[in-house]
Amino acid sequence: MEHPLVYQPSGRLAPLTVPQLLGGGLVAGVLVGAAYGVAACLNPLKMANPLILIAAGLVLATVMRAVVRWAKCRNPWLAAGGGAVAGAAAVYASWVAWIFALAGGSAESLFFGPGQLRVLAGLLAVDGVWSVLGMSVNGTALRALWTGEGMLLVALAAVWPALMVLRTPYSEDDGSWAVQHETMKFSEIKPGRREAFTGALRRGSFGGLAQLKPAPDGAACFTACTRRFGKDSGPLVFLTLVSVDTKAQPSGKLVMTSTQLTRNLAVETAVWTKMRDQVAQAAAPTRTPVAAPPTAPQPAPSSASQSASQTAASPAFKAAPAPAPDAASAAPNFLPPTDLDDRTASPNGLPGMPPAA
Repeated sequence: MEHPLVYQPSGRLAPLTVPQLLGGGLVAGVLVGAAYGVAACLNPLKMANPLILIAAGLVLATVMRAVVRWAKCRNPWLAAGGGAVAGAAAVYASWVAWIFALAGGSAESLFFGPGQLRVLAGLLAVDGVWSVLGMSVNGTALRALWTGEGMLLVALAAVWPALMVLRTPYSEDDGSWAVQHETMKFSEIKPGRREAFTGALRRGSFGGLAQLKPAPDGAACFTACTRRFGKDSGPLVFLTLVSVDTKAQPSGKLVMTSTQLTRNLAVETAVWTKMRDQVAQAAAPTRTPVAAPPTAPQPAPSSASQSASQTAASPAFKAAPAPAPDAASAAPNFLPPTDLDDRTASPNGLPGMPPAA
């Protein structure tokens, strides 16, 4: 086949991908980092600051996913680089905002360069600025804590967008991310056949997909098939198949487990259309034939009518066959064959007619 069986990002970039990625990342990093710095400084319960940090990192990662989609970046390494820039901007902005809030909103504290921030952080780490359970956090422990905070912000902002590029198909045909999806349930694939089924799909043999039957309603074990496509369903769709098994524990509790068979398998749209038609036919209501209404009993025929019908049905009263028409009556315009050539001209110039005497 001309296309990869399992989706792989093409690595292509739009003309404005890099400016959009860097610009959007810097803006997002500054805004999220500043919000985190102020919240961490003003929060009276310092033990909750790690939760605020994680929340800020997830928000920044979510925003960077949107920036990567907006920039149409199909290169995971570039997406990770843009996220790292956003994370670094968030760390710097969080420090500036934290010092601004610590200084009581002094405008002079907003104009710290990276070198000045490093020196100030070293001075603050000597005695510490907050304590936990009556114990002051300072020195090497505080420096390690600050370093870990920065690394977490950078990691979340870089890794999550890169994973999005790897796992979300991009339709090169219509220039859009395949974020729309449709899911259908099919019959269970037995555990002993799943490895062979997946191997056949990866080799480009899609006959197993056509053999899947729609799952009955309320089935405990089934195969979930999800189609992902862009704004226009082009010649290819991306299928993800997951086997779902529901088993009862000795306590009576039902436990559902899922096993991913394949992810973002590129197949022709016609294959999916055939699978969907099978589900539609299985879901269509069956029509039961309606019995014909009973007919009223007919009166017994009289003896005169019986004799008349027998007379009409006897061979002696069959209609005689019509005589075969003779040649003259059957074809009044028929001319017997002559030795004249069809090319002989007639008085009126028509071929096939005898010439005038």
